[in-house]
Formats: sequence, C-alpha cells, structure tokens
Amino acid sequence: MAVVGAGIAGLTTAVLLAEAGLDVVVVDAAPLGSGTTGGTTAKVTALHGRRYSTLTRDHGYLVATEYARANLAALELVREWAEELAPDSRPEAAPSHTCALTTDAVPLVEEELVAAAQAGLPVRRVDDAGLPFPVSAAIRLDDQLQFDPVPYLYGLARQLRSLGGRLHEGVRATGLSLDGRRVTTSAGTVSADHVVLTTGIPFADRGLWFARMVPRRSYAVAVRVADPASLPDGTHLGVDDPTWSLRTLTDPSDGERLLVVGGAGHVTGRASDTLDHFRRLVGWAATRFDCQELRYHWSAQDHECADGLPVAGPLVPFAPNGDHTLVATGFAKWGMTNGTAAAMALAGRILGDPPPWATIFDSARLHPTTSLPREIKANAEVAACFAKGWVGRVTGTGPDGREAPVCTHLGGVLRWNEAERSWDCPLHGSRFGTDGAILDGPAVRQSAPATRDG
Repeated sequence: MAVVGAGIAGLTTAVLLAEAGLDVVVVDAAPLGSGTTGGTTAKVTALHGRRYSTLTRDHGYLVATEYARANLAALELVREWAEELAPDSRPEAAPSHTCALTTDAVPLVEEELVAAAQAGLPVRRVDDAGLPFPVSAAIRLDDQLQFDPVPYLYGLARQLRSLGGRLHEGVRATGLSLDGRRVTTSAGTVSADHVVLTTGIPFADRGLWFARMVPRRSYAVAVRVADPASLPDGTHLGVDDPTWSLRTLTDPSDGERLLVVGGAGHVTGRASDTLDHFRRLVGWAATRFDCQELRYHWSAQDHECADGLPVAGPLVPFAPNGDHTLVATGFAKWGMTNGTAAAMALAGRILGDPPPWATIFDSARLHPTTSLPREIKANAEVAACFAKGWVGRVTGTGPDGREAPVCTHLGGVLRWNEAERSWDCPLHGSRFGTDGAILDGPAVRQSAPATRDG
C-alpha cells in the first residue's frame, strides 16, 4: 500500500490501513507539516460556514445529511487520536459559530441554521457569539475542537511507524504506471496493490482533476491583544463579504494566548498584491480588538471541486481496475474533518467496508447540472489567464515583463507572489521558489530559476 502525501488525509489513510495489518509506505516531497495541513487554522468542526445551505440547494438535504455524518465521524476520530496519539497538539473543546456582522447577511445565517439542523447537526441560534463586538446573527454548534495540526501529524507519523509503516520525507512522486500500481519517485520506484494520492490536485493528470478543481490561497495572522479577556469564545466564521475567520491559539514560545484571524483568499496566482491580503487581515483585527503585536503570518493552499463536495475514490472513475489508484482532494478549506473523512472513506473502500456516507465522496459521482457550468466557467478563466500571460510575456507588458518563468505543468506564465517570494501559476495552482523548486503541484518538474529584487 503506497500513499503519496503526508498531510492529514494521507497519514490518516496510512494509519487506518496499518492498523488493519497492511504494509504501508508514505512519501512526501516536503518535510512533515510544511504543507496545507501545517498552514491550516485547524478548526476541527462539522459547521462549515454556508456549506449546508449550499449543499441542500445544489444536491438536496439527503446529501447534506450524509456530509454532516461524515464530518461528525471525522471529528470524533480526530478528537480520539489527538488525545491518545498527540496530546502535545493541545486539543481544546471549542464551540463553533457561523456569524453575520451586517443585517444584509442575516438571511444567509438563518438559511444555514435551517439547513444544518435539517442535516442533523444540533445547532442553535444565539444572541451572544462570544465576541467583544456585536453580530447581527449567529448560530452555534457545541463540542467542536481546535488544536495545533503539526504535532498531530507527528503523532500520526509515530503511530504509523509503531505499526510497521514507513514514512519518507523529501521524496517527490513524479510518475505513475499505466496500471496504477507503481509510483516513480525521486528516490526510486514504489510498487503496491493500491496507490492513494493525497496531494491536493493529483500530480498524475489522469482524470483531468486539474480541470475540475479550483486552487485557492487563504491567509492568516496571529496577533497579541491587550486584554486576553476580549479573545473569542470558540471559533467563528463570518458569512459577510469578505468572509472572516477567528480562533485562538497558545504561542508555543511563551504560552501567551493569541488571536488568529483568517480570510482574504483568492485563486492562486491571480492576486496583484499578495502582501495586501495580510494587511487587510491586520486592519480588520485592529478595528475590533486592541491589537498590540503581530506575532505570525502565513498562508495555505486548498482546493475545491466544482460540485462543492470532497473527493475520495478512483483517480479515473469508471476505468477498469480503477481501484488500484485512489485520490482524496477537494476539502475546500475544511481539511481537518473533510480530509479525515476522505481517509476513512478510502481506507474503508480498500478494506471492503466503507462507511455508509462514503458514496457522496466517491469520485464517480455525477452532478452535471451543478458541476458542469462551474467547470466550464473555471476553465474559461484558465484559458483567459493563459492567453493574457503569454501576450504579456512576449510583449513585455505583463506584471513581470519578459522575466516571468513558465509553469512546467501546462505552460502557464507564472506570477510573482511578493508575500511568499514565490512564482505562482494562475492556471492550476502550481508554485515554485526562486530557485525553480516546486512548492505546490500539480507540476512535477522544476521551473527555470528566476529572482526578483527587493
């Protein structure tokens, strides 16, 4: 059994299979915790903003109900494993809230309340959302969780190794055999009865997942506030435009409690000033809290499917022997539970006992009325970015002139990301360092080195 990707989906899949007695090897191009899982705000909750009202509208309440069951099951597994395998991840019970600051957004919260309750979540409307400023409407789901995701990954890695599994960091997967049973890597070939890809957009282009997903970067800052009593009670997500996210964490360097503000997301490679996204978050926090110091800032990349549901199933749906290569992706910024649920679905599929809710995650699902128009729109935007990028590069009128390197995936002209000192592809989200090294896929080959002043 081979797993490519050592984030929460990959390691959870690996541990579940190792617990069942399978021989498991995991490879990841980067050090443990340096990818999307390490960059998440790590809200472990089944309440996902406006997800239930959206799913109910697009797919009906039965799909929304199965989505709720999947995420509640994942929440309980993470809670159990965090306490047993990674107590240093500091798991904390935290009620989860969906809020509206403006009266215009109140109907969105009310719609979500109805849909989430219909899906089986014990949500309730509250007047006090546990914030030091008023909200126009809020719903609350108790007994949710927040924690530090990196120690959690290390706990899963320890458990995997204790069960005889192997984890190889710094090993990049670059190819997949036609039968889906052999992965070519930078350190050799791995053969397995099943290969699971948990790398965001799969590096293997079969199934055309790069054309079915939208890669997004989101931002977060951690600040110290003057009065710790003003920190939020629980976790919060706003449905206003722009959206906002709040949680607290304990600074490992000094034990001080910090406020984490997230949001300001955009499609990867399509922001003109990435530093401004951090400024906006700091400014938002400063208008509502007495912020004393910016301690940390970071961003992460996630992916969303056109139909709004995560994926856990064959890389190429309906292909003969398709179960040899499986994929987990599309967690839409809720990877702590969606990624865990996807892993549970894949492990169950391989072991012959998938959970009953796994069908809504299956990559063979068909939702053409929902996904097809969105896929057409997304790919039209990709085509426009491709054309605009090359016209700008050839004429020297693009944002990076003729100096911009080209993505090794499908030839998109890369855009400079000042905040992270990287070159980002506006087509499908591949990212590269100034030395050409791959930071995010689906690219598997380095780009040409290119530096920027400043």
